[in-house]
Amino acid sequence: MRSIMAIVLIAFGIQATFGQEKLVDNSAKIISNLNRIETLYFKCLSQKEKEEATQLLNETRKLAVGNSVSTGDSDKRYRQNVLSEDGFQVLLDSVKKEKFEESKTDIVMTIGKNGRITCAQLENIISLYKFDLYREGLIRKIIDNVIDPVNIDPVLKHIDNSITRENLKIWVQNR
Repeated sequence: MRSIMAIVLIAFGIQATFGQEKLVDNSAKIISNLNRIETLYFKCLSQKEKEEATQLLNETRKLAVGNSVSTGDSDKRYRQNVLSEDGFQVLLDSVKKEKFEESKTDIVMTIGKNGRITCAQLENIISLYKFDLYREGLIRKIIDNVIDPVNIDPVLKHIDNSITRENLKIWVQNR
C-alpha cells in the first residue's frame, strides 16, 4: 500500500516543463557546452582549480536548467521531467521508511523512464543505503535518469570499496 501511495505522490511531484521551445533549446545548448568544457579541460586543472570550476559549472547549470533539459541529441529536442524538490522530498521520505534495500530501489525506480533527478538528489538517496552492492545496483539502474552524470563524484564517495568506486566512475564516464 505504501509503495502505491509513493508512486502516486511521486507522479504528482514530477513537473513537466511547458516553456517556450527556444528556451529549452538554449538551456540544452548551455548544458551541452558546459559538459563538453568539463570533459575537455578539467584534466588540465589543479585540484583547487577543479573545485572552483565545478562550483561555477554547477551554479551555471542550475541557472540554465530550471526544470528543462535536453537529451543531447542535436536533431531531436525533448522536454523531460525533472523531479521537483517537493516531489523529491516525498520520494526521499518514502525511501527512508523502507527497511529493505531492494524495496528502497523499487521506490526510487518509480520515477520511470522519463523522470529525471540530479546527482545531488541521487547522493541523498544513496546515503540511505547500507551496502555497496545495493548502492552500485541503484546507480547502474538510475544513471540514465540523472541529468548531470558529470557530477557523479559526490555520489561515488558513498561507495566504500575503492575498486568498485573507480569501476563505477569509469563506467559512468564511458556511457
